[in-house]
Amino acid sequence: MFSLRPRMAVQPREARQEDTGNQPRARRDIKGRALDWLEWTKAGTPADTAAEMATRPDVHESTLTETGSEQRLEHPRLWRVLLHNDDYTTQEFVVWVLETVFHKPRAEAFAIMLAVHRSGLGLAGVYTRDVAETKLSAVRDLAEEHEFPLLVTMEPEAEGGRAT
Repeated sequence: MFSLRPRMAVQPREARQEDTGNQPRARRDIKGRALDWLEWTKAGTPADTAAEMATRPDVHESTLTETGSEQRLEHPRLWRVLLHNDDYTTQEFVVWVLETVFHKPRAEAFAIMLAVHRSGLGLAGVYTRDVAETKLSAVRDLAEEHEFPLLVTMEPEAEGGRAT
């Protein structure tokens, strides 16, 4: 391919530096920003600026450093939400609560309800504390609204548990 532009001769590095050597370098403020001419004339010498900073109590030099330590986040503690058996709450209501509040599929809700009925206690789910408290209060409100004495409690999960 042919170019219509004339080729520019590459100047040696020394020649390029001589051309820019006569130009004044941009003066910088404390944060490294280039000052315009008016700010540059007001800034004074670096010694004046340092002396002025030392006498002003509201100006402090600070150095930002990057720390090499990595922060590890701990997983939140998990809580088990438990349903307790009673003689008055119907099995259908327990299944309905497990489906609506805990979003369990019908087969799983039915299995949990049978565990509550047979052993007296059933695990509805394992959640973080805030979620567990919210689900606990929702179940208590629904039970009270439908006039059932369903007892729902929460207890801390053993370490290493997973949320459902």
